[in-house]
Amino acid sequence: MLLLTAAVLTSGCTGAPGGLSPATPPANHPVSAAVDQGRAHYTDRVVNLLITNISPDPVLVTSATLHSPLYDGAADWKPTRIGGTKVSAGSTVSLPAELPPAQCSPGQAADEAAGHRITATMDGERSGLSTVEVRANDPHNVLSRNHSEDCIAQAAGSVAALRIDQTLKVLPGSRSAVVGIDVRPTGGKESMVIESFGTTTLLDEDSKHAWPRNLRVAGADAASRVSLQVVPTRCDPHAMAEDKLGTRIPVSIAAGNRHGVLRLNGGHDFDRAVYRFITAACQAAGQ
Repeated sequence: MLLLTAAVLTSGCTGAPGGLSPATPPANHPVSAAVDQGRAHYTDRVVNLLITNISPDPVLVTSATLHSPLYDGAADWKPTRIGGTKVSAGSTVSLPAELPPAQCSPGQAADEAAGHRITATMDGERSGLSTVEVRANDPHNVLSRNHSEDCIAQAAGSVAALRIDQTLKVLPGSRSAVVGIDVRPTGGKESMVIESFGTTTLLDEDSKHAWPRNLRVAGADAASRVSLQVVPTRCDPHAMAEDKLGTRIPVSIAAGNRHGVLRLNGGHDFDRAVYRFITAACQAAGQ
């Protein structure tokens, strides 16, 4: 399963997160907008539409949609409560929206990100119901980063699907385990190179069993499996308690004219197996 970047923040009225400076719309617009993404759900392909009320009165945001030339279609915020979300004067609301499929045309320029815009429908106490479109700032390059990862996933997916076996094989002694990654070619004519597998905040390479590198995969190849022997990266209790991406295996891929990193998600069963393994391995090591 090839999984990509994303994140969700709980909807609510707050000050502008992280010192963001949403784009300033014309003076007659009651809101400004920005796009951001947190780490909590980095692989969910969800971004946060930040709507800031720059008017002197509260507004009720009933819909918000992100448009970008980097994506084929729009990213819509789906309200979780009837009536929308109230935004006080000077406050910012964070609205999660799932990204549509990426537009991965050959030769696409990164500066197309300048076309990011958010359309919002709102109801003001004095202004009434209105729909505005404003430029969306992207100070952390969230959309261009997600677009790059989406496109390398598309290119790699045309060659083979990569899936983590949810059953983590713990070796005798409990201090190391094996992560199995199934490689299932699509039968097409394209090829790619799996350049390397990366460590995470939880899983490290077993120094006695080097991970494979520069594996060439063709669409016409037979199915195969890659085995990564792993050990815990760290044993302090905060490692798992604060984990966001520790079970997502980074894979550096070169496919066609694309080059980038995919993060493979093994699913909840794999996550739980990793946590059990790390607990046992650290206990066996007396840590």
